[in-house]
Parts: sequence; C-alpha cells; structure tokens
Amino acid sequence: MKKILVCLFTILVIGVINYLCTLFMEVKFVDASFFVGLCSVIFINFFTSPGGFTSDIARLQIQGQTGIKVDQEKSRFNPSLPFYTAIIYTILSTIATFIYYRAYFL
Repeated sequence: MKKILVCLFTILVIGVINYLCTLFMEVKFVDASFFVGLCSVIFINFFTSPGGFTSDIARLQIQGQTGIKVDQEKSRFNPSLPFYTAIIYTILSTIATFIYYRAYFL
C-alpha cells in the first residue's frame, strides 16, 4: 500500500509541476510533459543517489574544516521507487507526444 501511495504522490507532484509550467510558459500540457518528466528523473537521481556530487561536497567540507581525511563512499546506482515512477512518466509522456503530433512525424 505504501509503494502505491509513493507512486501516486510522485505522479501527482510531477503532474502539478507540469501544469504550473504550462501556465507560466503558456504551452500545452503535452508539450511540456516530456521535459518535466526528464528533469524530474535527473532531479530525483541527483538528490537521492548515495555517494554522488552532494556527498562529495559535504565530505570535502568536513575534511577541510577538521583536517581529518574522510573515506569516499563508493558510488552505486540504487534507484528508488520515485525514480522508476518518473521514468515511467517520461516514457508515457513521450508516447503521448508522438501520438499527439503523429501528423508531424509521419
């Protein structure tokens, strides 16, 4: 049940961000959906991956302040449920964009 709620909340947040982008940029929902989905995948991956860029910055700051060398974490790709949900949203928005603009592609 918790996994379903996490997926629904992720889709809701991405959808609201997409809707707000369409309001501010005055474009169609379908036009912005792929880019919002792609940005959400990158955002989720950047801030939830262990041993990433933000962890390196924190490690270097601690090392500079204390003078004690802190071991670097191994960088592993460990995707979360919101990451998979954002990927599915991006794939579905790509399919919807192709269907909506099929006259231009064919």
